[in-house]
Amino acid sequence: MKLNKASIAALVALTAVFGCPDAVAQETEEKTAAPEIQTEFVQPIYRNCKDADLAIVLPSEDMCKKAEVEVFDQNNNSVLKCSFKLKEGFNYYNLRNAGRLDAGRYPVDINFGDTTYRRLLRIEHVPEIEAPGEAIAERMILFTPDKYVFKRASKNLSVKLTKADAHKVWSSPKPDVVYITTDRVYKAEDGSFVGTGTEYTYSKWQLYGDPKFPFVVKSDNIEGPYERVDVAPAPAKDGYEKVFTSSKALSCSLGWNVNGDSDAKFDLYDPAKHGTYKLEDVRMIQNMEPHDYGCVNAGYRTYWTIVTTSTGDTVFLSDKPVFRDVPDYQGNVYDDGFMTNDNFGNSWYNADSTMLYLTRGQTVRRFAPYDVPYDLLPNSSRILTIYSTTDGINWNYLHSMTSSGPHDTPFTQQYGGGTYYHPASGLFLSFVEDYDSDWQRVGVDLEYSRDGVNFYDFPDNEAGFLVTDDWNDFYFCAYGLGPDVIRDGDKYYQSSGISMGYPHCMAEPLFLHENKWELEDDDYEELFKNRRMKESLPYFDAIGGWKGLVQQLRDAECVSLMASYRADGWFYVDASEKPVKFTTNEIVGGGMLNVNAAVAEDGMMKVELLDGGKVVASAEITGDAIKIPAFEMPEGEYAIRVKMKNAKLYAMYID
Repeated sequence: MKLNKASIAALVALTAVFGCPDAVAQETEEKTAAPEIQTEFVQPIYRNCKDADLAIVLPSEDMCKKAEVEVFDQNNNSVLKCSFKLKEGFNYYNLRNAGRLDAGRYPVDINFGDTTYRRLLRIEHVPEIEAPGEAIAERMILFTPDKYVFKRASKNLSVKLTKADAHKVWSSPKPDVVYITTDRVYKAEDGSFVGTGTEYTYSKWQLYGDPKFPFVVKSDNIEGPYERVDVAPAPAKDGYEKVFTSSKALSCSLGWNVNGDSDAKFDLYDPAKHGTYKLEDVRMIQNMEPHDYGCVNAGYRTYWTIVTTSTGDTVFLSDKPVFRDVPDYQGNVYDDGFMTNDNFGNSWYNADSTMLYLTRGQTVRRFAPYDVPYDLLPNSSRILTIYSTTDGINWNYLHSMTSSGPHDTPFTQQYGGGTYYHPASGLFLSFVEDYDSDWQRVGVDLEYSRDGVNFYDFPDNEAGFLVTDDWNDFYFCAYGLGPDVIRDGDKYYQSSGISMGYPHCMAEPLFLHENKWELEDDDYEELFKNRRMKESLPYFDAIGGWKGLVQQLRDAECVSLMASYRADGWFYVDASEKPVKFTTNEIVGGGMLNVNAAVAEDGMMKVELLDGGKVVASAEITGDAIKIPAFEMPEGEYAIRVKMKNAKLYAMYID
């Protein structure tokens, strides 16, 4: 696997920096640690990769001439050996055929003479999407870059993500607000548009604490401007386009106040005593502080499943937590897939509701030069991961939502995401909160799945679905998109969950004082001076160094926001000056074929209906519209051939 431009740029910046003491030592030691060898795998997880890539930074050639690498399985059997000659500075080596190993976590010894470093190689295998075994029956055809829709296609065929627009719903006038959560944006009975959410104000040492204030805003135009009102108008019955369906997210109670009773004690589930329960009744407790629940003594930031049974009792399903928070990896502790932080996704069921899937951000331990020492959790990456259960008691680790994609860097992380089912096309779409710790920005990327288990990204995605490179933009730190979709004209609108007006790393020194105006340049420099901030972050000098970071926080504008994009236009087949041609697998007919397309004045698009390879109907498509009639598809099974140039094809509908 080759590094992309962003990875290479990051490596160049890091090769001059050799000292990498433990993250805790970086904050406490005043003197510079002696240079030591750095080594780590480039990507935190290798998914469907032939090889794995190991980076070694050697401070001096006098330290070592060769590295010997040995990979072990979980039974401590040696499964791969190799050795490399070393030169001073950065060394980059390819472990060939590592991708042939079974999925799992592999301890790896990297020997430099008498010194041994242990690292973890993580391998995942996700099957490719193949052609359907029968004719495609969905009434909306969305084009994903796999074999499900396309039977034959030009080599230059490209499926790209749409770039959504961001709209400022409302900007908090309170100068001490540090972030905003948006519950929903909806259309009201009176025809207006309403936004609801919560303002979180500055409070020393508390990110999720009080004081917090709910708000309601209203506008006659969905894109604003919005004004604050006292009462939220009732939603209109037709205020939402029923685009997505999903199970309710696995309900998570924050803290120890279960069922409204902070002193209650609970039993462990006993079928003979407590009766039965349904999978849909499972809930999760995010226990932020140590607490005695009676049946368990829950530790700091542990996560437990509970349920209300047929007897009406609320009980804990296990005496062991599902997830354990890792504030800081130290010593010889490695991740096992169930070590996490506070980065949740949502949940959904399989087709017959016998399996519950949950997304959660696992913390993957990382070492220099990829330890991201300036981050809030300095020695790990947070990777959005899928788990499953049939009973809420026994949980299975499946695999990451997406990792080692074509545009991932060693510092790519996912902070959560919402996954929703789109029944018209048979797709699951996941709006992933993509955190680029190199740039400290948070944006929204889009993944897709056809089975709700295995997810894929878009190889031609270069910019993400909703992301900006300008830290002055109001959506520089926008987290997630919700499932509720408003259609206004030919556009869809989705609200964003959380918005901050400052880069992610600023949250750590944010609560040192009684108010944020007491922050000084020294507060940031003292916390970050030993974390390679100046050498690592591309925007550090441009933003004005320590002084600029503080000023950015003081001036931060916290807003409620939403994204807009073309109706049914999450992604599209793109054709430029070079013509594109493709033929679909067979599709069940029985209705008018319409296309969602944009054809330039100097472009063309021809759609043909094929029966046994013969053209039985065709249409020339012009203009730019959500539904352009093509021709009637008789009952039966047909392939469709499309020829296009200087055009975009978003979707096909059989009405």
